[in-house]
Order: sequence, then structure tokens, then C-alpha cells
Amino acid sequence: MRWLADHHVRPLSDALRRLVEAAQARGAIAPMPAVSAHYIALGAAGLLFSQAPECTYLTGVDPTEPAFAEAHADALVRLLLGAD
Repeated sequence: MRWLADHHVRPLSDALRRLVEAAQARGAIAPMPAVSAHYIALGAAGLLFSQAPECTYLTGVDPTEPAFAEAHADALVRLLLGAD
């Protein structure tokens, strides 16, 4: 786990931290710890897909369909960044 975190997760986490700090400096996102933003984004981006069978069963929506996955990504950007 440490090797994966050091070689793969940490570089992405550091890049996200810099993006969060820059967005906060511009007033584009609410003040919050960068670690919170990191895990909020990860959870919002990935949970739907790791729970795909449940989502399909409960809603009839298959989140792995490319059009829905794209719409989910767009919704996440709007939610987190307030983008139009």
C-alpha cells in the first residue's frame, strides 16, 4: 500500500492540493482542508461505479454506460467547481 501511495496516489494528491488551493484563492470553491477535497472528489467520482450493480438494481440506470459516465463526470465538475 505504501509503495502504491508513494508512487501513484501522492503525486495525484499533491497536484489536487495545488489545484484546490489555487481555486480557493480565486474564491472558486469553498474553504476546506485539501485532504477533505481530495476524498470528497474520490468518493463522488468512484462510489457510483463501485456500486454499479446496486445502482442499476435500484434505479434502472447503468452507470457504466458511456453517456451516463460522461454525464456523471460533468455533474461532479459542476457540483465541486460550480461550473456552468
